[in-house]
Amino acid sequence: MKAFAHMSRWFLVLGAASSVGLMAQAPDNGISTAFKLRAGYQVASAKDGLAQHLMGFGLEAGFGLGSGRFTTELGYMIKPGNEYRVDPTTIPHEAGFTLDPSNSVESRKNKVDGLTLRLGYEGALDADWSWRAGIQLGGSKFTHQVIGQTGWLVGTTSQGAAYYTVSAKNALAPSPFAGMTYNLSPSSAVEFGVLLQSFTALDYQHVAGSTPANSKDQIVERGRMLPHFEAAYVFRF
Repeated sequence: MKAFAHMSRWFLVLGAASSVGLMAQAPDNGISTAFKLRAGYQVASAKDGLAQHLMGFGLEAGFGLGSGRFTTELGYMIKPGNEYRVDPTTIPHEAGFTLDPSNSVESRKNKVDGLTLRLGYEGALDADWSWRAGIQLGGSKFTHQVIGQTGWLVGTTSQGAAYYTVSAKNALAPSPFAGMTYNLSPSSAVEFGVLLQSFTALDYQHVAGSTPANSKDQIVERGRMLPHFEAAYVFRF
């Protein structure tokens, strides 16, 4: 909710700034500029406790190249996550120990966000429609928060340990995109397309009963490429 509220404030501020720009459009000099509000929905199964949706915005500049336009867009994207619990019976433990599920709990929360750079090419199909395709770099910082406690028995003796970690993995992670643009007017348009959002997911693996405590814990990295349907509203100025 905090991330959504933060994004909403940015949308209002940047949307207002773009509206001002629309009222004072620059003459056509071969260079185009636009502000975009974007939303997406993941069409694959949910992974890593992340929400199905993503949100973002960006400022785009383009110039004529061949029969179309080369575009570059600097923006921000966030794919939030929901707190969720891990089945305590799946937590690994040292040999000879008996895990106590009633005294074990692990909670996780993840998100993907960051600055984005989109490089693309757009070509006109007719007066109203055009196609676009390119690569998004960034927007792929995976933040991984884990808090837990495990309990186990050594013979008849009850023992336990708590653990907490926040880790992050950031990379350029090229994410291809492609879609169509429909011109509503000279100053506005809508876009529809597909984004293959790429990032590296982190998976903290706790080993109950390790000595010293938590000494065998590790973080496993897994590459992701998740398809999203995207829609954007475009303010040209």
